[in-house]
Amino acid sequence: DVRVNAGGPNYTDGNGKLWMADQPYIPGSWGYVLGNTDIYTDRSTFTTTNTPDPILYRTSRFWLLTGSNYGSYKFDVPGPGVYQVELYFAETYFYEPNKRVFTVKIEGQTVLDNFDIFTEAGWHHRAIVRTYLAGVNDGTLNIDFYRIVDTPTINAIRVFSLLPATATPTRTPTITPTPTVTNTPVGPTPTYTATATPTATDTPTIPPGCPDIYEPDNTMSQAKTILPGGGPQQHNFNLPFDIDWVSFPATAGVTYTIWTSHLIGATDTVLELWSASSQWLATNDDDPWLGSGASRIVWQAPANGTYYVKIYDYNTAQIYGCLTGYDLEIDVGAPSPTPSPSPTAPRTATATRTPTNTSTPGATATPTNTPVGSQIGCNMTVSGDTRAGTNNFLVYSCGGGSETGPENVYYLPLSGITTVRARISNYQPAGVGNPDVFLLSRYDSAACVPGGYGDGSSGSWAEYTDAPAGGVYIVVDGWQGWAQQYTLQVTCSGEGVPTRTVRVVLPIILSSYDQ
Repeated sequence: DVRVNAGGPNYTDGNGKLWMADQPYIPGSWGYVLGNTDIYTDRSTFTTTNTPDPILYRTSRFWLLTGSNYGSYKFDVPGPGVYQVELYFAETYFYEPNKRVFTVKIEGQTVLDNFDIFTEAGWHHRAIVRTYLAGVNDGTLNIDFYRIVDTPTINAIRVFSLLPATATPTRTPTITPTPTVTNTPVGPTPTYTATATPTATDTPTIPPGCPDIYEPDNTMSQAKTILPGGGPQQHNFNLPFDIDWVSFPATAGVTYTIWTSHLIGATDTVLELWSASSQWLATNDDDPWLGSGASRIVWQAPANGTYYVKIYDYNTAQIYGCLTGYDLEIDVGAPSPTPSPSPTAPRTATATRTPTNTSTPGATATPTNTPVGSQIGCNMTVSGDTRAGTNNFLVYSCGGGSETGPENVYYLPLSGITTVRARISNYQPAGVGNPDVFLLSRYDSAACVPGGYGDGSSGSWAEYTDAPAGGVYIVVDGWQGWAQQYTLQVTCSGEGVPTRTVRVVLPIILSSYDQ
């Protein structure tokens, strides 16, 4: 377990863990390499928030504009295996978005693309941590930082081993009966004949699992087709770090609901939606209706074409084998407030189907009045288009922002006191004025909450602190009458929001179990 205080001295955190002073790379150990590099010490009066250890973010290592276009850290590891990498960031130099943009690769695969710390964190001096899994076979784990705008930077890094990357063969003799004595009728002396010889065989420590009928489907190029409205497909995760990909045809302007159900055992799915050009479009972990194990994306296709869905387990290193499984289905149209999983035929696998979720919605509060608008869940990302919106819900009371339509209205049910943040991005067409996002405590144009206005600029969030149980309305407005496509991201923290001890942020890097 290696903890690095990038650009800084030895530091012991609040849990008594030592973060080692930064150092240049030493063979057999770790350190920074390549590029014209330096350290930055934040001497402002701001204290970094969203972390129990703000001191860890006072220093950072960065790579200068001159010299190489990228810099790196190298960690020599004890052997082949799967390693968890945690990257710690806070923007403590720039006080606005788009001033620092860079890309991060681990073991040659991009994990952060066009990464802007300010935008991702939502403000300056606000800490964020990104966690990844990397398979290492050559004895060295490489983390590379590539400059796009200004200088790439990092505040701290943690690397530790999870499990062996490849099955270790063990010698297992084939047991056969003990040699027996047989009497030979010819001659006076009995003849002893050995009837068996132990034979060594290789037995891998990781079982082969129970691959479903769609394997191999571990990459986008191997994606199997699923037809919208054609019923569910039954999949499982047969090996550690197994990923399933499917593709489906979509028609411009049509809304699709992509969802999982009938989870077996401890299966906890995560969905990601991608374009054919490998552009990330949306993601969801916990279905707001079926509960924390299932997943759901409600999305409107911006154009005709083929799109791709990536499915993996939240605890991808631990949850695999014959007692995992899920149904994947794509419906045409938005879901009703109480969707019911489609009936499915029994599995042919040996595992008994034991759904962990039913068609009854989870423990979400029911508003007194009938909710208006499209229902959305916490920690969901959806795509929308104000060209399909109305123009009858004007908002004038949010931080000086005035909503002029057309707009889309979403309803977010809450089961307890929750802090809600909403952000819009990926506007199409670009350059015609940013759309706005508003948070309202009730369906009333005068009910905008303090902080509940985001002007649509990069990094702009609308926030509702300590929203009570019941529900929140989210309004996305086409500014000054402009109508645009957009991506809406909703995050929640507080009561009723599931917490996990380790969050694996995809893409997961596969080098050992890639089938």
